[in-house]
Amino acid sequence: MEKEMDIKFLEEDETKLYCYLVNLAKSEQGRSNISLFEKYLTHETADIRAAAIFSLLFVMKIDNPRYRQEAIKYVMDKSEDFDLRQWCVSGLAQTYFGKNDLELLSLFYDLLNDKNEDEDIKPVILRGILKLHGLSTQDVFIRIGRADKIDEEILSKFSVELAKIREIIFDT
Repeated sequence: MEKEMDIKFLEEDETKLYCYLVNLAKSEQGRSNISLFEKYLTHETADIRAAAIFSLLFVMKIDNPRYRQEAIKYVMDKSEDFDLRQWCVSGLAQTYFGKNDLELLSLFYDLLNDKNEDEDIKPVILRGILKLHGLSTQDVFIRIGRADKIDEEILSKFSVELAKIREIIFDT
C-alpha cells in the first residue's frame, strides 16, 4: 500500500517518476518490480515510456514478446519522440546482443537505408545493428568514436560486418 501511494505521488511529477523508474531498474529491487515497469510501457508521455523501455530492455535485458513489440512499434513510428525511439533501438540491441535476430536486423537495416529516416537516429541504428551482430559498444567506439552522422566513410569501417549482416538478411 505504501509503494502505491509513493507511485501516485510520483505520477504527479513526470520528471521524478522518470528518475524513480530508471533508478529502480538499476537497483537490486528492479526485477521484483517488473509489473510496475510494464504499467508504463504505454504511458501517454514518451519520456515515461522511454524509462520503461530503458528499464526492461536496456538495463534488465528481458526477452519478452510484449516488450519487444512495443519497442518495435515505437521505433517504426517516425513521428514518435526521438529519445523514445533511441532507447527502443538501444534496448532491443542490448537485449538481443549477438543473436543476429533476423527480424531486428532487417528492421534496423531498412531504417539505416531509409532516405526518409531521421539522420540523427541513424548512428544509433548503426550501433544497434552492429550490437545485434555481436560487436560490443567498445568495438564500435574504437572505430568511429561518438560519430553523430553516418556517411560512406563510417560505413566503410564496418564493411565486413555489414556484408555478413546483408547475407543473414537476404540469404535466409
